[in-house]
Amino acid sequence: MYLETQRLILRKFEETDAERLFLLDSDPEVMKYIGVPPLSDITESENVIKMIQQQYLDNGVGRLAVIEKESGLLIGWSGLKLITQEINGYNNIYDLGYRFIPEYWGKGYALESAKASLDFGFHHLKAETIYAHA
Repeated sequence: MYLETQRLILRKFEETDAERLFLLDSDPEVMKYIGVPPLSDITESENVIKMIQQQYLDNGVGRLAVIEKESGLLIGWSGLKLITQEINGYNNIYDLGYRFIPEYWGKGYALESAKASLDFGFHHLKAETIYAHA
């Protein structure tokens, strides 16, 4: 999985992404409405990356690291995730999600990455429906 937009690269997570992912997931403002506390140790980010990498293997899809082309930095994540447990009577659904480091909020990156992810889901994965929730 590799997606590219005008300003972004969406690619599979790598072990070397742990530091930037920790910067994201340890921020209380980012995690405010997620339902889980901010991460407190970088090993938690390393474990998150391993979990996402396993989803690539098990499901053929998973959240992708979002790299800003201009800076070359990981600025967040975006993409589809296969949800296998039942939600509102549905299971085995694709869920669209994203999360960004606050300094990159308000720049249209969420919409840009979401559009690329939806295009991938509908055209490559042949999904009939893709869900998202807040």
